[in-house]
Formats: sequence, structure tokens, C-alpha cells
Amino acid sequence: IYRTPTIINANEEDLDYISVAETDVLAMNATLNTSIPKDREERGTEIYIVMNGDTLSKIATKFEVSVQTIKWANDMTSDLVKPGQELEVPLSDGVLIKVKKGETLASVAKKYSGNEQAIADFNWLDYPFALIAGQELFIPDGTIPQAPRPVYAAAPKTYISGSSNPTGQSGSSYADPSIGKFLGWPVAGGSARISQYYRGSLHRGIDIADRSLPSVLAASGGTVIFAGCAGYCPPLGSTYGGSGYAWSVQIDHGNGYSTWYAHLKNIYVRTGQTVSKGQSIAQMGSTGRSTGPHLHFEVRRGTSYGTQINPRIYTTW
Repeated sequence: IYRTPTIINANEEDLDYISVAETDVLAMNATLNTSIPKDREERGTEIYIVMNGDTLSKIATKFEVSVQTIKWANDMTSDLVKPGQELEVPLSDGVLIKVKKGETLASVAKKYSGNEQAIADFNWLDYPFALIAGQELFIPDGTIPQAPRPVYAAAPKTYISGSSNPTGQSGSSYADPSIGKFLGWPVAGGSARISQYYRGSLHRGIDIADRSLPSVLAASGGTVIFAGCAGYCPPLGSTYGGSGYAWSVQIDHGNGYSTWYAHLKNIYVRTGQTVSKGQSIAQMGSTGRSTGPHLHFEVRRGTSYGTQINPRIYTTW
């Protein structure tokens, strides 16, 4: 049973309607343990029945995952498969696990060489990110811990979400030559760093982290078309709490593209306000589905959810 949601806007005026169509519910009174919205893509596994002529390598290529990912998901010790065999195939490289009693998001990320924010994003986990024993969890780009080698120890894994080429783009992301690289760095100060890259539907933007909670800057000039709560939000000024994008700002740049800034602590602009490139529009926070202070930065072709593209195509950084 769900209560009728109360729409919250960061502006002082009454909110009579929402001018930007969003698939994320803009609600304050929704439960923190809401189910995954129906319009969001499934992020579990697919069942595949091995056909004549199949090899594990062919199946892995078909699903664009590694052979090892399939072997881990099915507790396989060899590469041999046979027709009629049922395989569980994850939708991304990584490890599918069942949470054990006492495990936390931090402990499983460390154990399987994963990234806390990537795990939370992939599995739709919200603050405070409590795990339940027996819960199935997918660790994107994770690995099964190996016994120590007698001579050479494995080098620790540095997490870069996506690929070794962070500017790689999905099939639907292409540069418009008439637009050019019009987006600047959206965080003030010099200590912020990229903590997670764009991965298509698995991660629709770039995360930029800085525990000092600096100002968030307009990546380019335009008009603010949304300044408010996208999900469940704590009071403005709170660093943590909530679900989804939480406190967010969207700017229409007047060239067919818009930018989205999420997980904010404070918002300094109003809907309808004109902003210039580099202007302070908000303060970085960790509200919503966020495991630590960072800005979730998206570029959308248009304004709607589902039109996100790789921000690096149009950035100067």
C-alpha cells in the first residue's frame, strides 16, 4: 500500500505541475524500501539453454560478458557445455553472490574487488544500504577471491567503471558535429575526481567525488527546467538520506541537450532561472542512492530520462 506522494520543489512557489517528464517518481512520502519501478530495466540474469554448436566462448560473446563471469555465475570449473544445459548469464561482467550474515556493502565490495557506488547503482540499493542475509547481489566488475599464490601476489584492482577507455560510448551515443565540446567541469575547486564512468543503461552518467562537498557548477549556460526532489529526499541541507536521484537540478542548454545534477545537499537556483557556464547552482552531497559525497552528472539528448548519453562526448575534460 502506498500513500499519495507529496511533490516537493526546491523553489518557494507552489508546484502546480511538473514541466519535465521523469520516470523517477518525485515523492517525499514514498517508503525507503520501494520496489524497482516497472519502467526501469531488469538488472539480474538471463537463463540461456545451450544449443548444438555452442561453446562457452560463443555464449559469452553473444551476451557481451566474459567466459569467467558465466563460470562464476554457474559454479563451473571447466569450459565444457552441452546442448540442453541451462546457464544463468549475468547482464554485465562481475560476480553474482548471496549476502552472508553480517556482511555490509563495504565488506562485500572489498571482498569481491568491487565498488560500493557501482554495487548500489546496479542493485537499486538506497540509503542506508543495509544488506539482508540471503539477498542476491551482483558485483559489477567484481572477482571471486583467489587463494594467495605461492610466489606472485595479484596486483590490487583499481576500479574504473566500464572499460579501459572511459570515453568509450554506447551504440546510441554519437557526437553531433554542430554542437562541439560545450560542457565544462561541473565541480568547483581542484580536488574532485571521477569515481565512476558512464556505462550506458548500467550507469547513465559520470560520478565526480569530493568529500569536501564543494559547489556544483553549471557545465554550460542555459535555463533551469527542474530544481527539486527526484525520489525520496531528506530536508535540504542534509548530506545523506533519501532514495533515487534525491535533490537534483536540470539545465536545458538550448541546443537539444540538457544536463542533470543529482545527489545534492543544497540547491541555489530556481526553475526558470537563466544560468551561465561555471555559475554555482548547488552544493555537492550524498542524498539518495549514494554511498558517499559525489555529483552524479548526466547529459541527455533532450530532457527525458532514458535519453542519457556519454557526457565525455561533449566535455572539455
